[in-house]
Amino acid sequence: MAELDRDPTWHRFNHYRGSTRAPGGELMLEAQARMLAELERIHESHPDGVVAVFSHSDISVIELGDAGPRILKLNETS
Repeated sequence: MAELDRDPTWHRFNHYRGSTRAPGGELMLEAQARMLAELERIHESHPDGVVAVFSHSDISVIELGDAGPRILKLNETS
C-alpha cells in the first residue's frame, strides 16, 4: 500500500474510478462488463438453479431471470 500511495495514478483512480484505469489493471466499466458476461454465462448454464458467486468487498444479491437482472440486496454488510 505504501508503494501505491506514492503512485499518482492510484490517487486518480480513487478519485475518478469511472474514468481512470487502476494501476496495471482495468477500468471499472471493463470489470463490470467482464463480471456481467460471466454472470450471464453462469445463468445460461444453470437456468433453474441457485448459484453463489463470490467476489471481494461488499455483498450483493442479484436475481438473474429471462427479463434481466434484479437487485435484491446491494452492498449488504451483515
